[in-house]
Amino acid sequence: FPAGVRKGSDATSGVFNQTLSTSLDEIVRTLVKHPERILMTEKIVKNDKVFKQEANLGPSGYFHPTLITLSQSPNKLWKDVLVKVSEEKQRLRPWCLTILAQCDKRNALLGVQQIFTALADVDMADKIPVKHRELFVLTFVARITEVDRPLPTVARDGKIDRNGC
Repeated sequence: FPAGVRKGSDATSGVFNQTLSTSLDEIVRTLVKHPERILMTEKIVKNDKVFKQEANLGPSGYFHPTLITLSQSPNKLWKDVLVKVSEEKQRLRPWCLTILAQCDKRNALLGVQQIFTALADVDMADKIPVKHRELFVLTFVARITEVDRPLPTVARDGKIDRNGC
């Protein structure tokens, strides 16, 4: 606390409110400079799980700290992203995990990776922008859906027809 300010005094609450106001102003300035981050910020703020604190926080939602490149992220996350994207773009026939598993089998375990990298316009050596699993999925779903690129057709047997992807 600043000199002469006691904990619990009106001055303390003033300093606290000023700190909050400064932080909020900085967030607003950042979002004005980067409007593409507004929807992601809104989703994070509305998700109570992000702010819920528990006595024993385990690593269940977080990647291991050494996982820093896209190639080291779990294949299941790529599938989750592709399923959510297909639900948004192909409402009549969205992909499911079974079809994506077939796609992987048919393409030497690289089918999901090929679709993901083509749609997200990333390389497997790229650094992951976020370390939390939910944010990973939300970030890449937003990235893929904002680009107006047709989704490849994946047949039930796993064959990929790239349709200009």
